[in-house]
Amino acid sequence: MVANTGYTTSTPSRISAGVSISAPKKNSFPEIGLRVNGALFYYLYDDIQLTKTVPGALVVLNAAKAKIKGADVDAEYHPGDVITLTMGLSYVDGEYSRFPDGPVYIPNPAGGNFADSDDLSGNRILRSPRWSGNVGAKVGVPFASGKVTATTNVYYSGDFYWESENRLRQDSYVLVNGEVEYQPNDAPWRVWLYGRNLTNKKYSTYSESGATGDLLTAAPGRLVGVGCGVKF
Repeated sequence: MVANTGYTTSTPSRISAGVSISAPKKNSFPEIGLRVNGALFYYLYDDIQLTKTVPGALVVLNAAKAKIKGADVDAEYHPGDVITLTMGLSYVDGEYSRFPDGPVYIPNPAGGNFADSDDLSGNRILRSPRWSGNVGAKVGVPFASGKVTATTNVYYSGDFYWESENRLRQDSYVLVNGEVEYQPNDAPWRVWLYGRNLTNKKYSTYSESGATGDLLTAAPGRLVGVGCGVKF
């Protein structure tokens, strides 16, 4: 490794190298309004790069080796002229296959953290939930005066770790978003009502450990609003 927490080094980080094997597959069935895409993948990395905040600097360092395998699929279905259904599903199994002397922060009972190193081989790849997915629906209904379109989306993220030491963990969560839009005929304007995180789920958008303690950035709570737009 070319950089350790607790101090900076003038030694440049090595360029990471990787070998990837993927098998994408696309299928379209226009006669029934269905499109399906999928892929299997397997990646091997040597000296995979990651960043770490140390006192006074943000350094780039290299884990020795990592492997990532998984699959993803997405689909879009049009059962009629006014309805569109979508879905996506992803599975990712990634780990540091060899990462000796990896950077860690150990909580200090008196406050803050101690910078240290440990063997992180076998730890999960940072910020990579094993399972994630979404389902959505869009309904557009025309009227004499215009068109009303309603959309909704449900997103799921499995649990993951924010850092390679696998101490700061984000639990799994579900987000629900929705929107209703009105677009009048032959008019340049539109108006919509939207909702984000409708179940007011508490989760983090970012988390990191450091010498002064653990940093956590909370995601916005439930948000409901009205928007409008004009095309020129």
